[in-house]
Amino acid sequence: MGCDYLLLTILTGARKEETATLCWREALTEEEVRTTSYVDLENRVIRFYDTKNRNDHELPICDATKRILEDRRDIVNDTEIRADKRKWVFPARSSRSKVGHYSDSKSLREYICQEAGIMKLGMHDLRRTFGRVAEELTSYAVVKRLLNHRNTTDPTERYAEPDNERVFEALQRIELHMLMTVPELYNTLLASAKYQPLPTN
Repeated sequence: MGCDYLLLTILTGARKEETATLCWREALTEEEVRTTSYVDLENRVIRFYDTKNRNDHELPICDATKRILEDRRDIVNDTEIRADKRKWVFPARSSRSKVGHYSDSKSLREYICQEAGIMKLGMHDLRRTFGRVAEELTSYAVVKRLLNHRNTTDPTERYAEPDNERVFEALQRIELHMLMTVPELYNTLLASAKYQPLPTN
C-alpha cells in the first residue's frame, strides 16, 4: 500500500495529505461528495477538496494512475477491512487509527533511501520532482494548473487557462516520462497493445 501511495503522489504531483485523504467516489453519499477528496474511476477524475490554497482541484486520471487505482480498489474490496474504512483509497493499517487512512510513509521512505543510496527522501521531494518534469515537458500555464498554484494578479493569465484535454495530454506525457526511467515498473503498469514493453537489463 505504501508504494502505491508514493507512486500516486509523484505521478499526480499531489501534496501528501491530498493523496492520503482520498476516498472512493462510489463509497460516498451525495452530501459527502461535496466536502470530500475522492477518486472517480468511472469518469477518470481525482478531486481534491479544499486544498492548501483553499481551492478544490481536479486532475484527470491517466493510464498508469488508473491501473494503480484499479489495483488498490481490488485490494480494498478483497481485504477484510472494517466497513467504515472501506471508503479510503489508502485505509489505515492499524485498527486503532484515529483518522482511518494511511498517513505515515516515513519507514518506507527510509528503506527506499537505504536501498537507493540517497540521504533523504521527503514527501515534498516527490511533488518537486513532478514539478521539474512538468516544467520540461509542458507550458507554464499547464504546470500551474497541475500543481494547483494560486493565480497571481496578472490579468493575462486567465486567457491562457488550459482546457481539460490539454491538461490530460500533458499529465499523460509526464506520467510516461517518469515511468520510462524505471522499465520494470513501466511494464508492470502499462505494457499492453497500446504500450509496447520496454527492454529491461
